[in-house]
Order: sequence, then structure tokens, then C-alpha cells
Amino acid sequence: MAFIASLIDVLVTTQGVDPKRVYATGLSNGAMMCHTLALRIPDRIVAIAPVADSITKAVASGTTTEGPPVSVLAMNGTDDPLVPYEGGEVHFGRTKLGEVISVADMIKLWVQRDGCSTEPEVTDLEDKDPNDGTRVRRERHAGKEAEVVLYTIKGGGHTWPGGKQYLGERIIGKTTRDIDGCQVIWDFFKAHVRD
Repeated sequence: MAFIASLIDVLVTTQGVDPKRVYATGLSNGAMMCHTLALRIPDRIVAIAPVADSITKAVASGTTTEGPPVSVLAMNGTDDPLVPYEGGEVHFGRTKLGEVISVADMIKLWVQRDGCSTEPEVTDLEDKDPNDGTRVRRERHAGKEAEVVLYTIKGGGHTWPGGKQYLGERIIGKTTRDIDGCQVIWDFFKAHVRD
């Protein structure tokens, strides 16, 4: 955390990065890092977009409400074979990699921390590719200073929405073609600027 906080400071002071527009996104471990950054150094992170992961139980247990709210857009597949949607042991094959909280608990944590509405606006998105075996539901929790948005990919795996199927479905599950994760994330980030 100290390294990344220092890196952000250097980029702001030497490269002209706008401190009101610092965002983080990542898949799997990168997603876990996004959560940790936003919870540990929220004064430097405006919004995050973690994909295919949750918050470790250890990080979740140390969460506080200190610092400014951080907007969150999460994308999780219900059939993720590596990081269980319902929480529990993260694993790759037989290798166990620790435990995460459920996606529902992850969203609840962020909604409470950011002071957002507990009742989400729910939208079932268009099934743009009926052959991909997935459907996408968007749940948005609005708040005064931040928002928490979850894209649940029903039938989706440990994959980047609209991205490359980088390993076989047997190993990582299905990739949805109903949304372009990169575009959705960029649109989300562009909409969030810290005062």
C-alpha cells in the first residue's frame, strides 16, 4: 500500500496526473488489490472496478469507515470455478489460496462504508449473445458521494466480460459477450471525479 500510495503521489507531482481522477481496476488478484487499495488508502483512490474476485476475510474484518467514500463497480460470474460467488475458499486446481467473503457481503460492505442506498436499482441487460450461456444483471446502489454497482454475470466464470477466453471453460468458466467490460468500466470511471 505504501509503495502504490507513493507511486500515485509521484505521478501526480511529476506527470500531471489529476488526483481527483485516480482509479484502479484488475482481474482476480488485481481485483483483490483494488479492494485493498480503496479500503486502505481511500484518500488517493476515487473509484475501483474489480473483476472476478471479492474481498479476503482478513481485509474485510479490518475495514473501517475512515476516509472518503470510493465508488465501486464490481463484475462477478456466478459460476466462477476459482473464486466462489457465494464466498469461501479460493483455489486453482488443488492449490488453496485463502478465503473471500461472498459477493453479496462484499457489496453490503461497500454500500455501508459509502453510505449508499441498501435498495438497488436492478436492470436485466439485453442478451446480446444468446450462444455464450450467460446473462447479465446490473444492480446500482446510489449515494450522495459515491455509488456501488454490481454486474452479476449469470453463468459467467473467472473471466473479463467481453474479453478473450484465455483458458478453457473447464478451467475458468464462460466469458460473457453481453457487455464490453472495458467500455463499461471506462464509462464508470469517467463519471467519477472527487471534489
